[in-house]
Amino acid sequence: MFGKTRWLFFVRLVDQSKRPGTDHLAFDKPHVTDKRKEVYALTEKGLDLIPILLELANWSAQHDPQTGAPPEWIAMVNEDKETMIRRIRETVQRGGSIFVGPDSVVSTLGVENE
Repeated sequence: MFGKTRWLFFVRLVDQSKRPGTDHLAFDKPHVTDKRKEVYALTEKGLDLIPILLELANWSAQHDPQTGAPPEWIAMVNEDKETMIRRIRETVQRGGSIFVGPDSVVSTLGVENE
């Protein structure tokens, strides 16, 4: 769920959700200052997947010794899932990130992200 693999998954998710007859999980729109770029965002339906994705990340952290998930992050999620889901949802709705950038959820919580 981290780095380039996560990005490619999201782009594929957007592409698949554009197929005729599907409800969209995500959408793209032009970047505010650079119209050559696209910004990807989750719809309400896509945001509703956050609890499932957190469970998947937790499962991966338990079964993959080389996971990229910081142990401190996994512990925080497991300690108070509802609060973390709310924080992630609010951050993503504002256009923020979970793991990357100064305003990411991980940064605001003071978690080291390698």
